[in-house]
Amino acid sequence: MVRRRDSGLPSYDSLLDTVTNLIGILVILLAVTQLGVRDVVRRVVWKLPDVSVRELERAEIRLEGLKSRVTGLEADLAGHRGSAVATDDDLTSAAQELEKTTALVRSLDAREVEYQASRDRQQKLRVSIDQIRWENADQQARRRDLESALEVTGTVEIFPTEVVYLPNPRPAAPRASAVYILCRHGRVAPADRDNLKQFARLMVEAEREQLLHASSDRLGRFVYDPGKIVQYFEHNEIATRDFRLSVAVDEKAGSEILLVTLKPTGGETAREIVAPNSRYRSALTHVDPTTQYVLFMVWPDSFEAYVVARRILQNYHLPAGWTPVLADQLPMARDLGIELHGERNDTTPRRRAGPRPNVLD
Repeated sequence: MVRRRDSGLPSYDSLLDTVTNLIGILVILLAVTQLGVRDVVRRVVWKLPDVSVRELERAEIRLEGLKSRVTGLEADLAGHRGSAVATDDDLTSAAQELEKTTALVRSLDAREVEYQASRDRQQKLRVSIDQIRWENADQQARRRDLESALEVTGTVEIFPTEVVYLPNPRPAAPRASAVYILCRHGRVAPADRDNLKQFARLMVEAEREQLLHASSDRLGRFVYDPGKIVQYFEHNEIATRDFRLSVAVDEKAGSEILLVTLKPTGGETAREIVAPNSRYRSALTHVDPTTQYVLFMVWPDSFEAYVVARRILQNYHLPAGWTPVLADQLPMARDLGIELHGERNDTTPRRRAGPRPNVLD
């Protein structure tokens, strides 16, 4: 055997063997890892459409294992990067696998978010269902209460519908004045406007010392304070047999308006006005058809009484009409014939009157 000559240079055989072995080990590790990752990705992708909660938890566990393996491989690559050089193809393949794994992780995260949103919607639906059940139970309880009340009340008798035929309206004479007939509370009451106006003026003059203004006008006459007059009618029971009176002041016109309210016991019932000596019939006998006409002021609760009164009116051959009314107070007359002071008294409230009602002549 020939002995090799010593050239005097250092030998690199051992280093080359070591590097070769490391590269071989890394290639084997990359191949094994590539196969394992591909298998895992195929299985996860195959099961993605039918993922359940338990499978999601298992996938998360496997994902954590993959992450740890990837982390280990990255650490190994970083540790051996200075001593070993990987080929470009291997690095590109590893980067692609890493991207696929990252995409898989993102897909699993999105599925988890969707699953959580689905659970939230289910919780809201459960709350809505419970609320509907409570409302249904409450409705059932109310229905039982109504049925019990209906059993206690018994059957309500329904009266047959009555067909009412009213006469055709007759035109009034030119410049004729209205004679008011109030139909309210199921009662009928003639309202003599002149008498009511005179009564209100007498009540004001009876308290003239309290209602006069402190100073006189430019002609030296004492005048009434409108605010005091309004308060006087509000705080005192100024009433006739059938009506309660009140006063409003029209500041623009500088005059007062007489308002009347029919008492619940005022006037006569529909049965009473049929009598020959009723006050309603007596009032009709004093109507002059050449200068007056009858005007019925009808509230919704007294249409039946109005029908009876209108039938009686046919026997007197008087022109008549009717007007539906909803207001509690009815303007009856304007200007009581008393002198009002033009200045406003701020210490006393004043009722404002609107535009002149169409029922005033």
